[in-house]
Amino acid sequence: MVKKPAFQRNTVAWRRMLGHVRPERNTSRRPQMTEHTEKSITRESLRLRNPFVYPSSGTETQIADIFSRVMGVMPVGADDDFYDLGGDSLLGEQISMEILRITGQVFPISGLFESGTPRAIAAHLSGATQEPQAGAAARETFFIVHGRGGYTVLRPTFKAGMTSGARVVMLELPGIRGDAPFPRSVPEIARAYVDQIEREQPHGPVRLASFCMGGLIALEMANLLEQRGRTLGGLVLLDPGLPRSLRHRHRALRMVEANAASWRAKLILFGSTGRLSETDPFLEPLWLRARAIANMSSSLRKLLGMEKKALYRNAGLKDWPRAWLTATYRHAWPRPSGIRAHILASEGRAKSFLKRDGAWEHLLPNRSVYVLVGRHNEIGGESSHVAAALETLLLGGELARETAMSPPFTSSGTETRAAAGAVTATAAS
Repeated sequence: MVKKPAFQRNTVAWRRMLGHVRPERNTSRRPQMTEHTEKSITRESLRLRNPFVYPSSGTETQIADIFSRVMGVMPVGADDDFYDLGGDSLLGEQISMEILRITGQVFPISGLFESGTPRAIAAHLSGATQEPQAGAAARETFFIVHGRGGYTVLRPTFKAGMTSGARVVMLELPGIRGDAPFPRSVPEIARAYVDQIEREQPHGPVRLASFCMGGLIALEMANLLEQRGRTLGGLVLLDPGLPRSLRHRHRALRMVEANAASWRAKLILFGSTGRLSETDPFLEPLWLRARAIANMSSSLRKLLGMEKKALYRNAGLKDWPRAWLTATYRHAWPRPSGIRAHILASEGRAKSFLKRDGAWEHLLPNRSVYVLVGRHNEIGGESSHVAAALETLLLGGELARETAMSPPFTSSGTETRAAAGAVTATAAS
């Protein structure tokens, strides 16, 4: 194989990133070899709880074969679960892309949480739905928004904390695989997800949650659901983040409220968003695209051999939609909402949620904050108690005193109180 000169590789890479060259589809590639696939292990050595069942259809056989090759387990039965076989997010990426390559159908990575066996995936691809048994209670549905990466694969321990039997739908950014277009703003993403919710659950209260930066999308969705006349059964944000540009925007707005002619406020707003005012976007579209290109630089540098690790892991998923998503978070500005919401927080971020004059007070004044973990990365990690708290709040329950911790501080101007193990931010009248 003749290797192209470096300058040719660099030029093509930059042109692809800027959209001047259509990238080749990765769906024809075999999954990348990982430590899981270099040497196969026997199914018996895993001591799975369920007996081996042969696939009963051609699609089930295809999916079981994909599981076996990607995860390095032989053989894989129709009822063997992705998590029981040692699945993680990177293996989920590869399985999703292989399903698209072999069957020509899209299966979301996050769908492995609810449909994690070859039999369940085959049923999902065929459009079959499992009819509830006579006399069985209807299952609640939780819709959960991803974080920065455009999708989330929940870990087994997190999954184990949810014991009510509720159906979990992990929303996934459109366009990160295949040829589908992708949304270019948080409001566009919110509309796509609300449309999906109305298709999957046309009636009844919507129970909505989000991870990290996905909280901005969830707030936009909550407002949109309210506009469409839907009832919000629960809104839980898992340690949501606010980009620095949004905090600067909030600061500028506060300065404008104090002095409408403040040039300093206008400079802060322009520098963080490209806007001249809240009604004049001016250079914001250019700022947004520049930030998306900057987000691509890490992956590009890896492509050119200048870095060992890229910002976005690549098993055939598209980097550009995810780079654009990260940029849109920095330009999001959901309409303030009076909706009642719960925040499950880490100690590191709790103070920002409790500040009376902070951005969260502007965006979500009617909020309760529960401090459950020490660090942000523990929220979606091996934390079954966070999942249990999420489930309890979405179903309208209360958290027990021992479920949450009280932070050792009181934010300036904000009253904090430990009630039923929670820390509740209350605005002074």
